[in-house]
Amino acid sequence: MAKQTVKIVELTNSTGFPRRFTFGSTASCAVGDLLSLNDPRTASWCLVDGMPAAGVAQMEKSATDSSTSVSAITDCIIDVYASGAVTIGKPVMFTADNYVKAVPAASSLSIIYEGALIAGYSMEAAGDAERVNVRIKL
Repeated sequence: MAKQTVKIVELTNSTGFPRRFTFGSTASCAVGDLLSLNDPRTASWCLVDGMPAAGVAQMEKSATDSSTSVSAITDCIIDVYASGAVTIGKPVMFTADNYVKAVPAASSLSIIYEGALIAGYSMEAAGDAERVNVRIKL
């Protein structure tokens, strides 16, 4: 999949409750990129499906600016592409390249999705590769 553009539609409480995270000095991100959470309190692109969500990049960060932090919005509504079908009101998670997908039901392996693995919920129904509004609530 190619990296998709995510549009911030609405900020909650006019700020979106941004949080500051460490971010690699030679890494880059664009406004709206979906960021995953790494240890210790570090944000990066979501490289594989289902990484814990840090939020939505509030600012652009260049790979050459030597900055080592980025702000991520943690409470907002975004317009994003779905990876697979999503159902209105159901939880979603971040996937690679700025997509969201439906959180799978707990499997026979007793995998339970909770905390930052659930980035928010879908505000609309959507099919695969269709744009959908998602409420991010971290």
